[in-house]
Amino acid sequence: MQIAITAAGFSDNDADGLRRAMATFRHTGKVGNYRKKFIEGMVGRGYEQGFAERCFGQIEGFGEYGFPESHAASFAVLVYVSAWIKCHHPDVFCAAILNSQPMGFYQPAQLVRDARRHGVEVLEADVNASEWYCTLEPVAEGKHRFAVRLGFCLIQGLRQEEMEGLVLRRGNGYGSLERLGSISGVSNAAMQKLAQADALRSLGLDRRAALWAVRRFSAIGIGPGEPAMPLLPAHLGDELFPEPSLSLPAMLLTVLAIKLEDGLTAPALYSQRRVGLGGREFNVLKFRSMRQDAELNGAQWAQHSDPRVTRVGAVIRKLRIDELPQILNVLRGHMSFIGPRPERPEFVAELAEKIPYYVQRHYVKPGITGWAQLCYPYGSSEQDALEKLQYDLYYIKNNTLLFDLAILVQTAEVVLLGKGAH
Repeated sequence: MQIAITAAGFSDNDADGLRRAMATFRHTGKVGNYRKKFIEGMVGRGYEQGFAERCFGQIEGFGEYGFPESHAASFAVLVYVSAWIKCHHPDVFCAAILNSQPMGFYQPAQLVRDARRHGVEVLEADVNASEWYCTLEPVAEGKHRFAVRLGFCLIQGLRQEEMEGLVLRRGNGYGSLERLGSISGVSNAAMQKLAQADALRSLGLDRRAALWAVRRFSAIGIGPGEPAMPLLPAHLGDELFPEPSLSLPAMLLTVLAIKLEDGLTAPALYSQRRVGLGGREFNVLKFRSMRQDAELNGAQWAQHSDPRVTRVGAVIRKLRIDELPQILNVLRGHMSFIGPRPERPEFVAELAEKIPYYVQRHYVKPGITGWAQLCYPYGSSEQDALEKLQYDLYYIKNNTLLFDLAILVQTAEVVLLGKGAH
């Protein structure tokens, strides 16, 4: 530029145009547009024609390869510094370069694979641990000081503002999918993207289970901007809060019948550990239909014409009245009115090992009543569990409001009319 201004009489704008014509990694022919002006300018200022042509020839040659070389020093410094950080602090380097995407060179998956090959622990994005950008988490053991926690920024389709709101409301963590959907302020579309990215593992759900559960949110009224149902506030879904007592005629009569048969001091209710949504355990409440010493020898399958069942118990089990106290479990958020029957942890551990897809029963909340409960009697064996699983999976796959209404109608016929009871 200085030669063009001093020797050829270029204006500042003309000299800048010549610079721009040279600022390319390959010859485009634009430098030649200034040839006549440059040579005539130098000749007009007393320089020889041949000298002027040789000067411009050097400018043309420099334009083909010289511009990148002018940056060689700064590029060399950047490469050296980056290589040093990658060599001595690959965990920090990985987090930094992931947060700088997109750069147009390597995809995030390639960068993560390279980091893992060099001994860096890379943790998947998770709703209870990640932030918008990738972060570093201290590790007690390992080759490097930190593990890289992938951020929500790497999940395609998520909005930064929405995810920062999720982090802000997280507190000590989201304990359940319902709590996350109710108070995080995240849209159902974003929830599905989180599920697809397998970012709900800390809630006990894999990618498929999470997707299945999230897609039901709109049907059960969970989502941003939708007030929680009065009986199901998301933040009160545990045993720390007392529930109001229920005084229904059928329940009072049942309590009275149990007391008359077994004595006034005999308990009418019993509590038992069961497995619910996502494999989490809870205490289910039921009217006692068996003798008080029914399980002195541990958990047992219920049998056909089970001798442990009392006379009152036989009636309330047939009419499903023994299930009514589970309304309290519904109010606490552990159960739904309709869903698979909750099973004992001892049986679940055994059946999950022997029966394929058995854990898929836990993709939805267990129910007081359900399709399997209506279509199949009490299970007393592994084969019965397999048969009932087919009904449960059919319900989960084909769950609709109309299907739920049909189940409720049939349940009412069993309870009120004894129709189809077994």
